Amino acid sequence: MGNTSSVPERIYKAARANDVSELQGLCRDMRLNGALDVATKRKWLNWTDAEGRTALHHACQRNYLQVAQMLLDEGADVHLIAPKRAGGGSPLAEAVAGKHEGLVELLLRYGADPFTENKAGKAPLDLALELKAANILRSFERHALFAGYVNMKVLQLKGFSHAAKDRWVVVAPRFSPPSEGSGGVGIVRIMMLVYRNAAEAEPRTKCWLDGASIFRAGQEAVLRLHANHEQPRNAFTKDCASLIQPNSPCPMCRQPIERIIGVY
Repeated sequence: MGNTSSVPERIYKAARANDVSELQGLCRDMRLNGALDVATKRKWLNWTDAEGRTALHHACQRNYLQVAQMLLDEGADVHLIAPKRAGGGSPLAEAVAGKHEGLVELLLRYGADPFTENKAGKAPLDLALELKAANILRSFERHALFAGYVNMKVLQLKGFSHAAKDRWVVVAPRFSPPSEGSGGVGIVRIMMLVYRNAAEAEPRTKCWLDGASIFRAGQEAVLRLHANHEQPRNAFTKDCASLIQPNSPCPMCRQPIERIIGVY
């Protein structure tokens, strides 16, 4: 009895079973099928199950590196997010959840974005932070807006003293969920993470930078946060009006806005 499954289902099943031989044959047949247009081929590769997961999702979850490579080479959608996977939903999130570092690198090379949120507002970066996956975080940071050491005021003795020390700082965008066939749609927020060094996986401080500004006060560069943003954990803030002469309004915002002056 022959296989009664459709070609898209056979691709999905072969990937889920890590059946490299079957998948190679199906991919070869697609390439040789001159009547198969690009849109149909894309639809076959991105056939979804009841959870909205594709063959690529399952390959990434199970760490099937060769299968994932084949699917990506054929044009599988690296951006597609399964709507019923609240913890992540993208192929990249599936790879992060299993700490499959090789697959993470592969997906990043094919354009996967670690800063794109799912419908629940969760990005692969968030998952990597939860899992304290240091190597994956460093891979993600290569695609951030900024990643490097910054000489910062570090508070000591519960804030009664401070010293200037280098801290590993990452500034990362946040993208809204993707539309079909593309990455995230527009930066919705910007996050700053401060680590003791580039080997750590748990930031000392996280804060939102959208609406923030920077200006110099003497030899210091001062980061001023938007007034509506929450107080960053393990950070010390002051009213920006304290930086200038008493009773004078802030020359930039004309009103008190918090600023980070140091981290613990």
